[in-house]
Amino acid sequence: MEKPKLLATLLRTGIQGESEIDAVERLLSDFGGLHGLQSATFQELAKTKGIGIAKASQINATIEISRRIRREKVA
Repeated sequence: MEKPKLLATLLRTGIQGESEIDAVERLLSDFGGLHGLQSATFQELAKTKGIGIAKASQINATIEISRRIRREKVA
């Protein structure tokens, strides 16, 4: 599964006039890809059109889980 589809699965819904895939592609574009998304603050995510507090929390939680998985593999 490619990046937009994976993130769309996480977000579950689009916003009015924009599908889940379109919303994810805009999000990736706004933040410069996955690395930029990973570096974004909670506040930056939450104020992004169509994201808000709940989706920003989901994105941050997913990113943190992936960081912890990477650390465990290295350790």
